[in-house]
Amino acid sequence: MEVKSCLVTQSHTTITKLYGKQKDGTYHTGVDIKATSVYSICNCVVTNVSKEASGTYIVTCQYNSKRCFRYGNLDSVFKSVNDVVLIGHQLGTTKDVVHFEDCITDQPTMFPFRFGGRTYYKVDPLNIVTGIVPIFSSTKNPFNQCP
Repeated sequence: MEVKSCLVTQSHTTITKLYGKQKDGTYHTGVDIKATSVYSICNCVVTNVSKEASGTYIVTCQYNSKRCFRYGNLDSVFKSVNDVVLIGHQLGTTKDVVHFEDCITDQPTMFPFRFGGRTYYKVDPLNIVTGIVPIFSSTKNPFNQCP
């Protein structure tokens, strides 16, 4: 799926894997977006940076008390825990795709996880990535089709 201008990548890009049930019967808990550089989609605080068994990193950014975003498959990370990040600031890089998740506390789904003493639910981030639902506002956002 083509995305003309996306804040996650600050470029024209392609979504290579969608959220939800896949053709092979497995479930995917976010969207995979072709990228080399990865940017914050909102003003937030970095609450976790973890290294996966694959050697890549996941960065968790807290937007508010009910929502966080997770950026996975990063090869390098430019932010640390407790860093305040503004919309459009670079979080890191990846060789091919970033796995992006939208996690909220008040909409139960089949993908719950515990973090920071709360239960979050992974919901479909496609409308945010494509800008169909602009839930964030910023006068400095050069990609007005994204949140």
